[in-house]
Amino acid sequence: FFTYVTMRIDSLRLPYPDRRRAVCISKIIRLEGHGNYTSVYFSDGTSLLVALTLKRLQARLPEEKFLRLHRKHIVNR
Repeated sequence: FFTYVTMRIDSLRLPYPDRRRAVCISKIIRLEGHGNYTSVYFSDGTSLLVALTLKRLQARLPEEKFLRLHRKHIVNR
């Protein structure tokens, strides 16, 4: 008996103050690192400061969709 777990490749779980929420990867336009924190900017003009390093978030993002321009900046292609 096997249990199949499906992962949504189009979403990313980010820590919000009250809980973790899945956000659509295609709505992320850029990420900016601030030491142990990262600002995530969305296409609707909102942003979120998460307690994850830019390096940790980069590992969770699909390489073909995001480009690291600088040590502090990642953009959606």
